[in-house]
Amino acid sequence: MSSRRAVYTSKAPKPLGGLLSQAIVANGFVFTSGVIASDPETGHMIGEGDIQAQFHQCVKTLGAILDQAGSSLGDVVDVTLMVADSSQFASMNEAYKGYWGDIKPARMTIFCTELPPKSLVELKCVAVVTKSKM
Repeated sequence: MSSRRAVYTSKAPKPLGGLLSQAIVANGFVFTSGVIASDPETGHMIGEGDIQAQFHQCVKTLGAILDQAGSSLGDVVDVTLMVADSSQFASMNEAYKGYWGDIKPARMTIFCTELPPKSLVELKCVAVVTKSKM
């Protein structure tokens, strides 16, 4: 029998009008919604025009959500990246290299013509739940 629970943390931007959860935990995995580089307190975009700064903020936000779910960045098994400008792909990859140690998660990159305003990158991930959270 499958069980699932929603994950919310104040260390990540609030979900849009009750339309989604920050993440769902189900069957030992956590599935995050996509995150952009907005400040959780103000909602303002961080690193406007700088894909590396936005990428780092997205990873910070994912880390907070994963922690609330009983997981961590080290437990990530799959990453999906949405990138608004393919000419910034190499720069984003430079930021990416600093995460996930020797065993990198599986990954998909999608080049999008539109992301939320001022967003250069959006991330989502799947991770293994390694700690009990109730």
